[in-house]
Amino acid sequence: MKNKIIKLVLLSTAVIIAVGMNPSLTSAALDNANIISDYNFSNTSNPMSASTINDFLVAKGSKLANYVIPENIEVPYPLAAGGLGSVSSRQINDLNGTPFYGKTVAQMIFDECTEHNVNPRVILATLQKESSAIGGDVFRSTTVASWPMFYMYDETMAGCLNSGTNCNDSAYRQLSLDYGGMGHQLGYAIAWFGGKYNSYKNGGRLINGAYQQYYDAAAIDGQSIVCQTAGSRILYLYTPHIQTGFYNIFSSYFGDPTAGPPPPPPPDSNDTAPVTMTTYNGSFSFSGAKLTTAKAYFGEAMIADLNTTSWSISFDQPVGPGAYAVVFKDETGTEINRKPFAIVRHKTADINGDGAVDITDLAIFAENWGKEGPSEPMADIDGNNIVDITDLAIFAENWGK
Repeated sequence: MKNKIIKLVLLSTAVIIAVGMNPSLTSAALDNANIISDYNFSNTSNPMSASTINDFLVAKGSKLANYVIPENIEVPYPLAAGGLGSVSSRQINDLNGTPFYGKTVAQMIFDECTEHNVNPRVILATLQKESSAIGGDVFRSTTVASWPMFYMYDETMAGCLNSGTNCNDSAYRQLSLDYGGMGHQLGYAIAWFGGKYNSYKNGGRLINGAYQQYYDAAAIDGQSIVCQTAGSRILYLYTPHIQTGFYNIFSSYFGDPTAGPPPPPPPDSNDTAPVTMTTYNGSFSFSGAKLTTAKAYFGEAMIADLNTTSWSISFDQPVGPGAYAVVFKDETGTEINRKPFAIVRHKTADINGDGAVDITDLAIFAENWGKEGPSEPMADIDGNNIVDITDLAIFAENWGK
């Protein structure tokens, strides 16, 4: 798919540009197994709108700022006879007829990234890596203008262009018609990124009857790399070379690509929602949020100090009722509020909780037999949401106790 010769040149150029923009960035910071976190690869962080994408392009002095994709684009391709031919490629989705034309590049990137769950920042960094399209107010060549993502630019096309060998005019013409032009490049490349990501995150990519996982070893530039994230593996699929250029460009534009989601904001209140339950279980674990200005106590024990945002407790309870509370106090020790727990523990199979497994329990059990989500939850003794033979076996084992 990729033009290795041209791409290596472009990759080297992109690295020089990226490091030049931020001299502190070097490949030493790069872990080849972790180029980008899945959080930053996917659109879960929702970092950019169409307007902020365009603002970014404007700030970079990019030719793509405010650029409206035309309906027809002349796409060059190499000829066996030498030089370049061209074909007019209509910028439209050939699968459903949706136009790619008439949109700004920023709107196109936003729309496609939203549809395919790809972070727009990934596409902007890739555009710069592939064709330096972000960093200049002119396209470096007609080829770059028509193949800015170099998506589906067949490797043999480069060989034909550079050496005149293995040329196939009709095949190159068809590739240009199908995939050439700004609209096709962005629309199909972003869909490709999203499709591969979805495959890796949902069981793997089916290849020749077997599922390839993103963490399966990949041979890249003489190295065997076991990717830590699906996003990293996809970058290697797209360009099968060490991703120094992408890493440095993304870092200089947006910060560390391997970063995870930002920490959640501190809670604005203590968790005081009451807990009430009737159960056969005897061991419990609970956790919740708290203000940084409060301490949390369970009984006499402090379970969370000031400047923390959560608490957790674990305890056992004998058969019968139990009442507990997590108490929140300010730094002076004055109680602010509390979270109450009211727990009633039945002994196993004692459905009505009267202390004996007897005919009364059997009647309730029979009334709920076979029900999924029974009207009396305690009839579901094993807790699998249906009263069945397993519950009957437990009931029989505890009969008369």
